[in-house]
Amino acid sequence: MRGFRDGELFDPVPDFIEISLAFDGDSVSGSAGCNNFMGSFTADGDVLSFGPLGGTKMLCPPQVMQQEDLFLDLMSSVETAEMTFDGTLVLAPTSGLTLVFGPAE
Repeated sequence: MRGFRDGELFDPVPDFIEISLAFDGDSVSGSAGCNNFMGSFTADGDVLSFGPLGGTKMLCPPQVMQQEDLFLDLMSSVETAEMTFDGTLVLAPTSGLTLVFGPAE
């Protein structure tokens, strides 16, 4: 994940924190920064929603946990997804911060 966007402001995820997202069928999984997560999703056009997400329960340094908590809170409120021409995935609730992912490497 590249970071969190609020309008024109962009807050990058620190390099030492890896937040990732992978879709497979109707399942989603990845790393929330410290812990792995998994769950389900539904998509219809650009409308996207995630079901309850489960995950591991490790404890990491405070800065990592803050990023993870923010990410997981936002994932529960995502309502739309947009893929840009360069492969960037933007997940957004109706208002507030958006999640910005770079293309898969």
